[in-house]
Amino acid sequence: MRLSKAAIVLALFKGSNAACPFAKKVRSRRLQQQQSIHHSEPAHRALQGRRTGDGGVPAAGYDAVKNDIINLLTASQDFWPSDFADTVGANYGPFMIRLAWHCSGSYRATDGRGGCDGGRIRHDPELNWPDNANLDKALQLLEPIKEKYGTHLSWGDLVVLAGNAAIESMGGPILGFCGGRIDDFDGSSSLVLGPSAEQEELTPCINDGKQGACIGNL
Repeated sequence: MRLSKAAIVLALFKGSNAACPFAKKVRSRRLQQQQSIHHSEPAHRALQGRRTGDGGVPAAGYDAVKNDIINLLTASQDFWPSDFADTVGANYGPFMIRLAWHCSGSYRATDGRGGCDGGRIRHDPELNWPDNANLDKALQLLEPIKEKYGTHLSWGDLVVLAGNAAIESMGGPILGFCGGRIDDFDGSSSLVLGPSAEQEELTPCINDGKQGACIGNL
């Protein structure tokens, strides 16, 4: 995995939706996703029914969503107490940054697969990857915000915006936010990222002796 590419997915584009690659393509992608199935790849044969999940622009705007996230960051919950609650004060910021990074960090530069578009981190297999341990709790923390804004806010957008809001609230630099991701109904499109039979068939990990053991060819 090339970190510079994954970072581009998380630290998104500054400016209006007119410059946003997601917002520009939402309508055309929905149409294409309903009309085509990638028969050449087993993990994508069901794509037609997977890419019609939540997505769009919340009626109240992304700033309203961001403000709700910022309020959430410092409100520790009993089911998963936040870091620093007993010292400097509750803050889920690092937890949300980890969630956004792991969602975006699956992006694979070689073929453009992975990333947070689709919001597949909430489904198997990504949710059960060892590196994603306990991120189900981060998603649970965000559930009330997702329910508040409904189908016009995708999980993909919410997760990335949570990472942005966390960085911004703690004084870190961000490049802006670009919305418009469309959620998948399941995690089947992540099977090809491996380790899985689909990944081994389509993009096998070849060890030339110059790196460590293969762990999924991300």
